Amino acid sequence: MRNLLLFGLVIAAVLLNAYPLVAQCQMQYNISVYSDGDVSSDLSTVFGYSTTVDNSTLCSCDHSNYETTVSLYNPGGSELQSTQSGLESSVEMSTNNVMGTYEVIGTVAFYCSCAGNVGGGGPPSQVPVKPSVIIQVQQNFVSGAGNGLVLMGGPGGLTTTAITAVGQPGGGAVTWTAGPNLQVNGVNSANASVSGTAPSTSAGDTWISVQYVVQGGSAAASVRFTVLNPMSYQAANYPGGSQFTTGNSSGYITIINYFAYDQMSPPNPIQLPGVTNSELLQTVSNPFNAEFVPPDGTPHASGSGNNWTGVMPDQLYVILPGGLPPGFSASRNQSWTVNGYAFTPLQGQNYNSAHGTVTTQTFSRQ
Repeated sequence: MRNLLLFGLVIAAVLLNAYPLVAQCQMQYNISVYSDGDVSSDLSTVFGYSTTVDNSTLCSCDHSNYETTVSLYNPGGSELQSTQSGLESSVEMSTNNVMGTYEVIGTVAFYCSCAGNVGGGGPPSQVPVKPSVIIQVQQNFVSGAGNGLVLMGGPGGLTTTAITAVGQPGGGAVTWTAGPNLQVNGVNSANASVSGTAPSTSAGDTWISVQYVVQGGSAAASVRFTVLNPMSYQAANYPGGSQFTTGNSSGYITIINYFAYDQMSPPNPIQLPGVTNSELLQTVSNPFNAEFVPPDGTPHASGSGNNWTGVMPDQLYVILPGGLPPGFSASRNQSWTVNGYAFTPLQGQNYNSAHGTVTTQTFSRQ
């Protein structure tokens, strides 16, 4: 939207041979020139405008043949000019990525029947053209408060969040800076990532910033960040049972949904994609020789928070050819690793002929 700057017209012509004015009516010039400009969102083009308003008291005189000129100057002094008949004129100039202050000057010329050719203009309007930059944080790794999120992890755990600097105009140099508890990987790359070196004590207590330099101009942006640390692990539908079970003639699957919780007080469920959990199982009792999935002693990725909800499903899966008898029972122990961290205590899994249940609802980091 234009910010119009009103300038009083400086009459350049010397009024000569003016016709005698009719008694009690004296012609008065009241002419204003509006000069303004703006720049396209991608900083590729600067626009200049000039508009003339003639509210003169004419008496028996007449004004005609208006020509409005707008001149646009880049920071180096190069000029682009447009003259159009009437009271308005516009011009546009390619920036060619030249940053700085552009100037717009509007002038008007017209014929006055009482004074001849008249013209004038006013001071310039300035259009600053400077780089801009924004930071894009990996999708679903932004909190409701707008903070970026990064998750700490042990061996094999998710430890990075992607960050991207989007600068206008393109082709500039990028320098990232990380606040406390953070580390930027790819400090001079537009496409970088951030990892946590220590957990946050409160939401948004650290930050990442970027400096963008192009064609002698610079811009900066920053985003608050929170480093999350999985400290507890909970079964949301503890202890399981028939309402979470599907089966057939050979056995069934009971699904227990888990969430990892952060270090905050009170703890919050970590709702990020890709949080990993791995289980290692050992059968305690299996008098009917049922088949379990996964088998004993085989590390198994039981599920992952593969969307923003962070839910991690665990399938208690038992099969017995010919079906499970009414008196079927079995039990297993299950150890958990969440995002590379080991959790305690051992989980107990109990199976009967219709469904499975678990013995523990909440786990803590070792």
